[in-house]
Amino acid sequence: MSSINSQIVQQIQALHRQLTELQQIDSTVQEQLLILQADINRLVDNNAPDAQEHSPTEAVESLAARFDADHPTLSTALRNLLDSLGKAGI
Repeated sequence: MSSINSQIVQQIQALHRQLTELQQIDSTVQEQLLILQADINRLVDNNAPDAQEHSPTEAVESLAARFDADHPTLSTALRNLLDSLGKAGI
């Protein structure tokens, strides 16, 4: 696994820890996070983007925007993940 992929995995794990600390998450956000996680895991494992309806980076940006006001730390973590995905060419 390349160092950028390792960094992405570490960032996803950190996001999981932060999410478990939240008291309440909208079910729509939970579903989006699960889809995003599956997309990122598939891309990291295959190391090749597939043609798909939605982009993981678009999903990360959308979630980060939703968390800006209520969960700024989580929003920052999502934006860091977005930066790492960009560096990985995803």
